Amino acid sequence: MKLKNLKVNSARAETGDWVGDLPGMDDLRLKVRGFSNADFGAITSREASKVSREQREGGRRDGAPLPQVREQIMVKAMTDAILLDWDGLTDDDGNPIPYTKETAAQLLSDPDCRPFRDAVSLAAARVEEFTEDQVQAVAGN
Repeated sequence: MKLKNLKVNSARAETGDWVGDLPGMDDLRLKVRGFSNADFGAITSREASKVSREQREGGRRDGAPLPQVREQIMVKAMTDAILLDWDGLTDDDGNPIPYTKETAAQLLSDPDCRPFRDAVSLAAARVEEFTEDQVQAVAGN
Protein backbone atom coordinates (compact mmCIF):
# COMPACT_ATOMS: atom_id res chain seq x y z
CA MET A 1 0.00 0.00 0.00
CA LYS A 2 1.29 3.42 -0.92
CA LEU A 3 1.82 5.89 1.88
CA LYS A 4 -0.29 8.51 0.10
CA ASN A 5 -3.29 6.16 0.35
CA LEU A 6 -3.01 6.17 4.14
CA LYS A 7 -3.06 9.93 4.52
CA VAL A 8 -6.07 12.13 5.17
CA ASN A 9 -6.45 15.80 4.46
CA SER A 10 -6.45 17.16 8.02
CA ALA A 11 -6.63 20.77 6.84
CA ARG A 12 -9.85 20.08 4.91
CA ALA A 13 -11.22 18.11 7.88
CA GLU A 14 -10.72 21.21 9.99
CA THR A 15 -12.13 23.83 7.61
CA GLY A 16 -14.71 21.72 5.77
CA ASP A 17 -15.74 21.39 2.15
CA TRP A 18 -18.68 20.48 -0.07
CA VAL A 19 -19.43 16.80 -0.65
CA GLY A 20 -21.98 15.49 -3.12
CA ASP A 21 -22.76 12.23 -4.90
CA LEU A 22 -24.07 10.68 -1.69
CA PRO A 23 -25.97 7.38 -2.05
CA GLY A 24 -29.74 7.86 -2.09
CA MET A 25 -29.49 11.64 -1.70
CA ASP A 26 -30.11 12.71 -5.33
CA ASP A 27 -28.52 16.13 -5.89
CA LEU A 28 -28.05 17.00 -2.20
CA ARG A 29 -24.65 18.48 -1.39
CA LEU A 30 -23.40 18.91 2.15
CA LYS A 31 -20.75 21.24 3.45
CA VAL A 32 -19.11 19.35 6.28
CA ARG A 33 -16.00 19.14 8.38
CA GLY A 34 -14.32 15.83 9.09
CA PHE A 35 -14.77 13.87 12.30
CA SER A 36 -11.14 14.56 13.19
CA ASN A 37 -11.67 18.32 13.51
CA ALA A 38 -10.70 19.77 16.88
CA ASP A 39 -14.14 21.13 17.72
CA PHE A 40 -15.82 17.75 17.29
CA GLY A 41 -13.38 16.14 19.71
CA ALA A 42 -13.73 18.96 22.22
CA ILE A 43 -17.54 18.87 22.13
CA THR A 44 -17.79 15.11 22.53
CA SER A 45 -15.30 15.15 25.40
CA ARG A 46 -16.97 18.06 27.15
CA GLU A 47 -20.47 16.62 26.80
CA ALA A 48 -19.35 13.15 27.92
CA SER A 49 -17.80 14.65 31.05
CA LYS A 50 -21.19 16.14 31.98
CA VAL A 51 -22.96 12.77 31.95
CA SER A 52 -24.22 11.80 35.39
CA ARG A 53 -23.61 8.43 37.02
CA GLU A 54 -27.28 7.52 36.47
CA GLN A 55 -26.85 8.04 32.73
CA ARG A 56 -23.89 5.67 32.55
CA GLU A 57 -23.77 1.92 32.07
CA GLY A 58 -23.95 0.08 35.36
CA GLY A 59 -24.53 3.38 37.17
CA ARG A 60 -20.77 3.62 37.53
CA ARG A 61 -18.81 6.85 37.47
CA ASP A 62 -16.47 5.37 34.86
CA GLY A 63 -19.19 3.59 32.88
CA ALA A 64 -19.79 4.49 29.25
CA PRO A 65 -22.74 6.81 28.63
CA LEU A 66 -25.97 4.95 27.89
CA PRO A 67 -26.85 4.58 24.19
CA GLN A 68 -29.51 7.32 24.20
CA VAL A 69 -27.07 9.70 25.89
CA ARG A 70 -24.32 8.87 23.37
CA GLU A 71 -26.88 9.60 20.65
CA GLN A 72 -27.60 13.06 22.12
CA ILE A 73 -23.89 13.83 22.36
CA MET A 74 -23.34 12.76 18.75
CA VAL A 75 -26.22 14.91 17.47
CA LYS A 76 -24.90 17.97 19.34
CA ALA A 77 -21.36 17.43 18.06
CA MET A 78 -22.52 16.84 14.48
CA THR A 79 -24.72 19.95 14.63
CA ASP A 80 -22.05 22.18 16.14
CA ALA A 81 -18.88 20.85 14.52
CA ILE A 82 -19.61 18.75 11.41
CA LEU A 83 -22.55 19.98 9.32
CA LEU A 84 -21.96 23.54 8.08
CA ASP A 85 -24.44 23.95 5.22
CA TRP A 86 -26.44 22.13 2.55
CA ASP A 87 -27.54 22.67 -1.01
CA GLY A 88 -30.39 20.85 -2.72
CA LEU A 89 -32.52 20.04 0.34
CA THR A 90 -36.18 20.80 -0.36
CA ASP A 91 -39.54 20.37 1.31
CA ASP A 92 -42.23 18.10 -0.15
CA ASP A 93 -43.36 20.88 -2.52
CA GLY A 94 -39.84 21.34 -3.90
CA ASN A 95 -39.12 24.58 -2.05
CA PRO A 96 -35.53 24.94 -0.84
CA ILE A 97 -35.01 24.48 2.89
CA PRO A 98 -32.43 27.02 4.04
CA TYR A 99 -29.70 25.78 6.34
CA THR A 100 -30.02 26.78 9.97
CA LYS A 101 -28.38 25.16 12.95
CA GLU A 102 -31.83 24.57 14.46
CA THR A 103 -33.12 22.75 11.37
CA ALA A 104 -29.89 20.75 11.20
CA ALA A 105 -30.33 19.67 14.84
CA GLN A 106 -33.94 18.63 14.17
CA LEU A 107 -33.00 16.55 11.13
CA LEU A 108 -29.97 14.95 12.77
CA SER A 109 -31.95 13.96 15.89
CA ASP A 110 -35.09 12.70 14.10
CA PRO A 111 -35.03 8.88 13.93
CA ASP A 112 -37.15 9.05 10.76
CA CYS A 113 -34.43 11.14 9.09
CA ARG A 114 -31.71 8.57 9.77
CA PRO A 115 -30.71 8.42 6.06
CA PHE A 116 -29.89 12.15 6.22
CA ARG A 117 -27.75 11.64 9.31
CA ASP A 118 -26.01 8.72 7.62
CA ALA A 119 -25.31 10.95 4.61
CA VAL A 120 -23.77 13.60 6.88
CA SER A 121 -21.59 10.93 8.50
CA LEU A 122 -20.47 9.59 5.13
CA ALA A 123 -19.72 13.11 3.88
CA ALA A 124 -17.68 13.84 7.02
CA ALA A 125 -15.63 10.71 6.41
CA ARG A 126 -15.17 11.53 2.73
CA VAL A 127 -14.12 15.15 3.20
CA GLU A 128 -10.87 14.01 4.76
CA GLU A 129 -10.11 11.65 1.89
CA PHE A 130 -10.92 13.80 -1.14
CA THR A 131 -8.16 14.89 -3.44
CA GLU A 132 -8.24 18.43 -4.76
CA ASP A 133 -9.48 17.20 -8.17
CA GLN A 134 -12.45 15.40 -6.60
CA VAL A 135 -13.42 18.41 -4.51
CA GLN A 136 -13.35 20.71 -7.53
CA ALA A 137 -15.50 18.25 -9.51
CA VAL A 138 -18.10 18.13 -6.75
CA ALA A 139 -18.09 21.91 -6.41
CA GLY A 140 -18.52 22.27 -10.16
CA ASN A 141 -15.36 24.30 -10.68
